[in-house]
Amino acid sequence: VEEHGVHEVAVLKIDVEGNDFKVLRGASRLLLAHRVRFVIFEVARDLWMQQRQQQASEPGINEELPRTLDFLREHGGYVCFLIGPEFLIPLSGSWLTGLYVRVSHTYNVLCAQRDDRVLQDVIRLYSIPPRAAQFSLAALSSSPNTGSLSECWACLDPAWNDAALRRDSSSAAQYFAAVYHHAIAAGWDLPHLRHTRARQLRAAGDVSSALLHFSRLSDECCHEPASFDGQREASFLKGDA
Repeated sequence: VEEHGVHEVAVLKIDVEGNDFKVLRGASRLLLAHRVRFVIFEVARDLWMQQRQQQASEPGINEELPRTLDFLREHGGYVCFLIGPEFLIPLSGSWLTGLYVRVSHTYNVLCAQRDDRVLQDVIRLYSIPPRAAQFSLAALSSSPNTGSLSECWACLDPAWNDAALRRDSSSAAQYFAAVYHHAIAAGWDLPHLRHTRARQLRAAGDVSSALLHFSRLSDECCHEPASFDGQREASFLKGDA
């Protein structure tokens, strides 16, 4: 960056087979100076554990992920989200649960400075279900130091209320429905499409069929966001989470 005279990095995309934290540590000065707007890195539990070349204190736990999230919070006030199929799932602070450090699925994480208004736009544009948008936006109103959960889900900005988010969601849903229709007509058997079908079945009240679709996606571990979210949704539907 310094050699090429780059003042600001719009997106720092990292995919280095388990060495992502090392790259972030190398970029610490850029992060502290708020010269990186968005960070995207890959989480692959088994690769990260191999790179550490040491036994975790508890088998099957990706201890590097919490350290990475804390590092980003301390070096620039970054808040991070798992990039799901149709919404962003908060990971920083108290939002990080055991599922995300135990799962063997590979997934990508998006991070940005908590007070960046563009991050709010990204969350709203990326999220289809209104409640999912409120869920993601709530992470921005959490305590930046402790990550403690916010008491208010959608009170910081009128643009985040139910009516506004429902309107945004309807527009996004219509657009993606057209995309899905063309993809299905073309015979594309994509995990994302099957995830959407499962979500529609769940919304229609057909929980058993939705669970079947989510479970099949989960069994296709481990490189699609839809397969990881399939495991998460199947776990919820079974009452295991």
